[in-house]
Amino acid sequence: MPFDSFGEFVNALERAGELKRVSQPVATELKITELADREMKSPGGGRALLFEKLTVNGEVSPFPLAINTMGSWKRMALALGAESVEAVAAEPGSLIQANPPTSFREAIKLLDLNDDCQGWQVETLMKKRLLLPCCCCPAG
Repeated sequence: MPFDSFGEFVNALERAGELKRVSQPVATELKITELADREMKSPGGGRALLFEKLTVNGEVSPFPLAINTMGSWKRMALALGAESVEAVAAEPGSLIQANPPTSFREAIKLLDLNDDCQGWQVETLMKKRLLLPCCCCPAG
């Protein structure tokens, strides 16, 4: 996960020039939706908006509001920690196109047990058809 908190993500949006801060008090009743709608209809999805002072029934709320944070391909890629959304979409595609193992030996190689667990002997497992853990692996 590229960000430990939503606040970190909002800061990254600001550094990337993808965030517009609104520091004036804004009424939650219809005004926010109007401003957000205008921004979202801007070319490229506009920018994310961070309303710092909301008014609810005339009183200022202690909570800020971020809106349109995932409203563009660039911001979605930033949230995923990738160069582009297409790069992220290609990863599962490569797994789907992978061929399943055709033998037990290939399955063991896919699990990469020989590197992590030296006690596994593929030849022994294939002959005995048993899965016996080595000293470094928890017994199942």
